[in-house]
Amino acid sequence: GLDDDASTATIVFSDGTTTLDAVLFDGATATVDLTGLAAGVQITSQITVTDTFGNTAVVDGPVTSLGDLPTVALDPHDPISDADKTTVVITGTTTNATVDGEVTVTISDGVNTDVVDVATVLANGTYSVTVDVSALDDGALDITAAVEATVGGTTQTGTPATAQVTLDTTAEAEGDTAAASLSDDISGEGDTFVTLQLDLATLDADVAPEDATVVFTDGTTTLGAVSFDSAGAATVDLAGLIPNQDLTSVITLMDALGNTHSFDGPSPALVQLPQLSLDDLGIINAAGASAVAVSGQTDL
Repeated sequence: GLDDDASTATIVFSDGTTTLDAVLFDGATATVDLTGLAAGVQITSQITVTDTFGNTAVVDGPVTSLGDLPTVALDPHDPISDADKTTVVITGTTTNATVDGEVTVTISDGVNTDVVDVATVLANGTYSVTVDVSALDDGALDITAAVEATVGGTTQTGTPATAQVTLDTTAEAEGDTAAASLSDDISGEGDTFVTLQLDLATLDADVAPEDATVVFTDGTTTLGAVSFDSAGAATVDLAGLIPNQDLTSVITLMDALGNTHSFDGPSPALVQLPQLSLDDLGIINAAGASAVAVSGQTDL
């Protein structure tokens, strides 16, 4: 109870960081707007009573709370390949969030401009957003999700959720080091077989040799793709290509995510010597022996 000579009483609320202005009691009651204080923490109060002589007494007032801060969790797509880098789906859940409220998702590679998008909180507390990360560099991506909710009349932000994923959009992440050579070249005319050997040490760790192929062309005709074996070898029959032409090859690698990388392979020489034929000379008699006409054909 208050002394009979108590003239005024005020109450002050604080969340430990922010302290509101004192509110004067009107008789035995005081109405206080707690807007501006934080949610999810204990809010304390102190009451100061002043008597007619100016003496004061301070006592602890009621303890309250504005409710819990919103929380958010992340369920990112990981890893991200070249095929889905423009349509990466980020999902997650929230608690204590406002329905139709916003979850801000930020994705960063630490170099380029961050990718920022906004998802809507559904009635069951979940959210989903599709983002395009094609402008970011391959490697580790840091994802942050932050959710806001109105608590105690103010917009409050909970602790953001974070995750790290890998962006891998190429089967040659190590920088165009993949190589191949001819382990068995064409030996001469009539030989149409060549054997190529991948340099396994130059392949990315997630590239299997048997997922690589090679295609040869003479500029007009292109042979079907031939697969390498698990040891990195591929034998190709070049029959069907034009001989004595500049032949080229392209090798295509594929990693575990389905990313591909193509590079120029060896250029063997398909040799064919000129072919000659001689027409039948018939019977040469004495009269014509001094001037025999010889004819034939050549593929030159």
